[in-house]
Amino acid sequence: MVQSSPRTNPFPGLRPFELDEEHLFFGREGQADELLTRLHRTRFLAVMGTSGSGKSSLVRAGLLPSLYSGLMRNASSGWRVAILRPGSAPMGNLSAALNAPDVFGIDPASRDAMIRTALTESTLRRGALGLVEVTQQARMEPHENLLVVVDQFEELFRFKAQAQAQARRLEAEDEAAAFVKLLLGAVNQRSVPIFVVLTMRSDFLGDCAQFRDLPETLNDSQYLIPRLTREQLRSAIAGPVAVGGATITPRLVNRLLNDTGDNPDQLPILQHALMRTWDYWEDQRQPEQAIDIEHYEAIGGMAKALSRHANQIYAGLPDDPSRQIAKTLFRCLTDRGAADREIRRPTALSEICIVADVSEPDVIAVIEQFRASRRSFLMPPPQVPLGASTMIDISHESLMRNWQRLKKWIDEETQSAQIYKRLADTAELHEKGEAGYWRDPELTIGLTWQREQNPNSVWAERYAPDFNRAIAFLEASAAARDAEVAETEKARRQKINQLRTFLSVFIGLSLLSVGFAVFALEQQKLAVKQTILAEEREKKAEEQTLIAQNEQSKAEAQRKIAQDKTKEAEKEKDAADRAKDRESRQRSIAEQAFARAERGEKEAIEQKREAQKQALVANQEREKADEERKKADEAREKADEATQLALQEKTYVELLGIESQMTSGFYFQAMLDSMIKVQDFWARSEASQAMRIQAISTLREAIYQPGFKERSKLIGPSSSLAFSPSGESVVSGNNQAIDFGSPGMSMLK
Repeated sequence: MVQSSPRTNPFPGLRPFELDEEHLFFGREGQADELLTRLHRTRFLAVMGTSGSGKSSLVRAGLLPSLYSGLMRNASSGWRVAILRPGSAPMGNLSAALNAPDVFGIDPASRDAMIRTALTESTLRRGALGLVEVTQQARMEPHENLLVVVDQFEELFRFKAQAQAQARRLEAEDEAAAFVKLLLGAVNQRSVPIFVVLTMRSDFLGDCAQFRDLPETLNDSQYLIPRLTREQLRSAIAGPVAVGGATITPRLVNRLLNDTGDNPDQLPILQHALMRTWDYWEDQRQPEQAIDIEHYEAIGGMAKALSRHANQIYAGLPDDPSRQIAKTLFRCLTDRGAADREIRRPTALSEICIVADVSEPDVIAVIEQFRASRRSFLMPPPQVPLGASTMIDISHESLMRNWQRLKKWIDEETQSAQIYKRLADTAELHEKGEAGYWRDPELTIGLTWQREQNPNSVWAERYAPDFNRAIAFLEASAAARDAEVAETEKARRQKINQLRTFLSVFIGLSLLSVGFAVFALEQQKLAVKQTILAEEREKKAEEQTLIAQNEQSKAEAQRKIAQDKTKEAEKEKDAADRAKDRESRQRSIAEQAFARAERGEKEAIEQKREAQKQALVANQEREKADEERKKADEAREKADEATQLALQEKTYVELLGIESQMTSGFYFQAMLDSMIKVQDFWARSEASQAMRIQAISTLREAIYQPGFKERSKLIGPSSSLAFSPSGESVVSGNNQAIDFGSPGMSMLK
């Protein structure tokens, strides 16, 4: 690879452009003129914009060169510029800035430097015109002007919040208010040429209402930095490259424009990515090779360049203690405010050493790694020597948003601060008797926090006072818990001892019970054996008994046989005797029967004669009964004929009534009456066949009257009669059917 002489990198990285880098500051042409106009009109200028919008760079590399060039109307080019940040001591920082060698001071290494700074601060605190008085005492040349640049003015609000956490709220409010009065008092007078410029993040604009007259002054003099257009951004990329003597491909410029987008927060990230891309191109390039996408992608692009660069520095630290110092260092320099706003926290080197519990050289060694040339993660820049009172700060808030490791450290610091503040608040309440000791899980969290974070009073003062009281409360809570645990353990051991005693007694009783059980089992086995032996003996006795019973049965059988034979002999003898007696009785019976036979024959002859007489009488009576029956039958027939005749007469009369109804036109009524008569005659057992036929005939005549036949067709059942669908037949309630279809009108059963 062919190497050429290295060229100066024109991109500052995360830090803002400085006064001597005016020739590298592109894209804001014309905006410095607007700043001059507003500053000339009110002597007070508030440059506002979002984080990363380039406020500090515009003031340092845009406004200041214009002032030194004498471009402000009615003002010379003689300017003394005091640049400061409020930090945690705004009055002291203003005094130090005024006593810088190029303002009103002398060499910082001289003996009188500290004395003069203290005297200046005392003068500033006298009143609202303290800054005017200090300027008059400095005896500037008539053509000279004083410009006070308060960079990162929003730190004043963080200073108040931090002081309030440290129980110095009133003191902080007084100092912050006095600081603002100094600035406003200086610009509101015209006897001394004093000008004030502020840079502030626009998201803190509402906090300015905390100070009297500041909002009104801001309304007349604020300048909100506009976003760079695409062409202005192109100029900010290509301009420094051209000044540096290199070229950049158009496709890389377009890629950078697209990656940047419209988010002004990406400007410092863009500057850092360009710085890293230039360095990589410088190391890898060949003669006349342009900076291209391959160099840009090699450093990770805008998305990863910053985080990758910071991780490389962190990984390059010599050992784990150095990396632990770096972690503590960055946790000291960052903060997270309300609504999760990232806030820089400039911290003195001495305070960082105490918080990290390491020596000053060890901390300086780590700081130098992060503020070395072409790194610019920490301020002040590498050419400024570091001392115990030097304020260390990160170069830009974008580092907090884009370095993933730092984001994790900030989360840990925020969580640690929350635990401590909760601990301090509870300790204060406990001291007042309004809260008890911490218990789990809070106590476990607190003890874990103490063990892992190992906090000290200097760190704790950043968030809440009375660190010793808080730690004492935590230790007392742990002691109370340990005592409670010990008491619980004691009670547990007592229960265990009681349980052991119970188990010992239980086991002894169990063993005794087992012994008794074994003895009982042996006795049971012996009893079983005795039982078996007794059963065997009983079986033998039963067998002998059976044998004896068999012998006895045999003897009984022989005896029965003998008895039977004796009985048979006796029976034979008795039979012979009975036969002899029967023979005698039979002879007597035969004699008696012969005599009875003779008497019976005589009686039979007499009875036969009597029977013949009775038969003759019976025949005579039968003949008389037959005659009487005939007479009764004749009388019944005559009665039936009379009844039939009466019924016929009645029926005739009723039928005449029905015919009269038909003659009168009451066909339907005649039909109903005739149907009822048919059913009535059918129900009468005494009704003759002729009467029934006559009634049905009348019903038919009623139904088949001319002009009424079709009307008289009835379909379906009635309460007593039902007609067929054709009207030719009717069925009565006793299921007898009458057919009207034929002239003969047959009866169907």
